[in-house]
Amino acid sequence: MVTEQNYLSPAARRVVQPGMTPCQQAQALNKQQLSTDAVKSLAHGLPEPKSVQWATASAERVTNPEHTTDFQAVQAAKAWCQSPGPQTQQLAAQAAQKAGFQTPGAWAAHAAASVGTGGGLTAHAVTGAVLLAASQAGRPISPSGISIPQAQAPAAPEFAQPAGPGFPKAGPHLSVPGLKTPAVPTAPAPPQVPPGPDGLALTPAERAAMAKNTDPYLKLGCDLGSGHAPVSGG
Repeated sequence: MVTEQNYLSPAARRVVQPGMTPCQQAQALNKQQLSTDAVKSLAHGLPEPKSVQWATASAERVTNPEHTTDFQAVQAAKAWCQSPGPQTQQLAAQAAQKAGFQTPGAWAAHAAASVGTGGGLTAHAVTGAVLLAASQAGRPISPSGISIPQAQAPAAPEFAQPAGPGFPKAGPHLSVPGLKTPAVPTAPAPPQVPPGPDGLALTPAERAAMAKNTDPYLKLGCDLGSGHAPVSGG
């Protein structure tokens, strides 16, 4: 049972009940669409080696051999899972650094490199790996990495000058009396989404999709934690 929960949002701490196991906490939180808190809860609740295995298995689900640094980071994390020690931990740290901490594999390798350092660093890295993997919604990452699309306002329309016989064209040395260029209307800014109970500014649809995409990864973590899921090799 997890007793220290300072890493959870106030909303999540209201959901968690005494006596819950880490898996029960994670499932209850995700059911309330507090998915980030759900992943944090399980990342902190599992023993460090199991937590790193979870990050590694999650990253492996979406890795792409064409994204060389992520793929290599996943392999480094797997090497540590299969043979924990200073050498594999150092190789994992190097792989995470090379991948630039921008992909699930990079964070899985960083989790392996953080084991034993304390301060919740391993759980933090595991959380990053799992959330990035879940954000792919079952798709492998692209060769260029993970990008989060941002809302873009529509382009302002362009106004063409009317053409006609005898109509003088305005140029740098010619002004047409009484002709004013119309102001280009400003595109409206996209509406701002207020932060939710966990502090994340997500629409209801985004929050529901995040919970749906996170659910299979939570099940994976619980299975690994209980020994029901094998750790992949090779």
